[in-house]
Amino acid sequence: RAFQKAWRSYGGDYRRLCDVVRVSIAFESVDELTACLERIVADEELELVPQGMEKCRFDPEYAPNGPGKFVGYRDLQLGARFRSDATRAQGLDQHVIEMQLHLRVFEDIKKGRVTVGLPVVARMALLRT
Repeated sequence: RAFQKAWRSYGGDYRRLCDVVRVSIAFESVDELTACLERIVADEELELVPQGMEKCRFDPEYAPNGPGKFVGYRDLQLGARFRSDATRAQGLDQHVIEMQLHLRVFEDIKKGRVTVGLPVVARMALLRT
């Protein structure tokens, strides 16, 4: 995957890769996801890396299927650096990790565990919160 990203996104310049470590967390509700996000923001040893709004697929303005079509896959992607004595001592404090926060229903769709049409499941997931 790193090779593909370096080639497609950075013209083969692998030195521009910054998020080769990724963690994915799935939540039952938007409230749970929000609580986790609040803890991430409050963590003094974690520095969030600014990214564009295209990384926030919960934004109502995010409409990959056209204006006003709030359907499709949703998640929040965050970039972050660990800023601790241990990471500084090992020279890892500049390494950017990617965190993906999902609703479990979308994760189930992504992995093929749900057979209901995506627009129906997406609306159900968003209405439950």
